[in-house]
Amino acid sequence: VYHCLQVTALALLEGYLLPEIAEAVSNIDAIQGHLERISRGQDFEVFIDAANSPITLRNALHSLRQITVGRLIVVYGPGADTGAPFRADMGRIAEKAADITIITENNPANEEMRSIAHDVLAGYRNPSNAEVIVSRERAIVWALAHANTDDTVLIAGKGFRTQHQLGNQTLYFDDRQITDICLNQLLF
Repeated sequence: VYHCLQVTALALLEGYLLPEIAEAVSNIDAIQGHLERISRGQDFEVFIDAANSPITLRNALHSLRQITVGRLIVVYGPGADTGAPFRADMGRIAEKAADITIITENNPANEEMRSIAHDVLAGYRNPSNAEVIVSRERAIVWALAHANTDDTVLIAGKGFRTQHQLGNQTLYFDDRQITDICLNQLLF
């Protein structure tokens, strides 16, 4: 809705008429990387979202909780450009809103991933409730492999972004592509 309102405002400023804008917006099924549903015939839901802050993670988890019949599983992790209180807030929100939490890397750059995970775990009431899987690819695979019928998996942090900062390198990494490969392996 937020993105549709932005598009509407910009289109009005550019001189488009409201009926034209409404017709164009009605043709949008999803916005890539924003609670984007990934469906390959599995019996559980999978969503990719760009949520990489406490507020956006809370919003995504809250939205998915309302449609989840089974467990809510989240793969997430703050980047290197965040401080300890920010990371702890993400941990607090994830533990409270999800049934299973997997902390993983999300652009750790030159920072040690274990240090980032330690800061996230500081926000948990019970840190043993979290899985820490450093490799983002392995964390996604783990979450999808452990999902049961009617569960919902949220892969948060990158969304539409496909760059991964690891050390001084910028690598290509696409949550959607990893999810597709994993779901195809699980289903076939």
